[in-house]
Amino acid sequence: MPSYSYTAINSDGLTETSSLRAADLGDALSILSSHGLTPIAVKEGHTVDSWWNRDITSLGASRSARSQDLEDFFNTFSVLLKAKLPLTNALRFCEDRSRRRAFRRDLRSIRDAVENGASLSGSARADRCCVPAAVSGIARAWRESE
Repeated sequence: MPSYSYTAINSDGLTETSSLRAADLGDALSILSSHGLTPIAVKEGHTVDSWWNRDITSLGASRSARSQDLEDFFNTFSVLLKAKLPLTNALRFCEDRSRRRAFRRDLRSIRDAVENGASLSGSARADRCCVPAAVSGIARAWRESE
């Protein structure tokens, strides 16, 4: 079965680029549509970016954030935590600074859960928010190693 590379818009209005296997172009378009994606470009053949060109979201799906959103968040969040700003204040700052509504919503959800006693890693589980699964797993492993 051939591979198809595609760029599509998801339900949050974010651009996704990936690939899939399908019997033909029509089948590829049907698969994208069934996943709630609006194709911008679809071509036969799979191209793999070099590791340095890959999106941080390749570490796991993120529906509300682009790689730049995640990079900005982690850079800002780490600086605020190093400056000893309380965790919930750092989350609120990052939430207020975010440009995307869906990403702000996810950060607010994380902050609310932390304010109600949940752990940060538990609040940021990838199945519930913007943080890719591998990133939340790295954070959990780091916390457990302390």
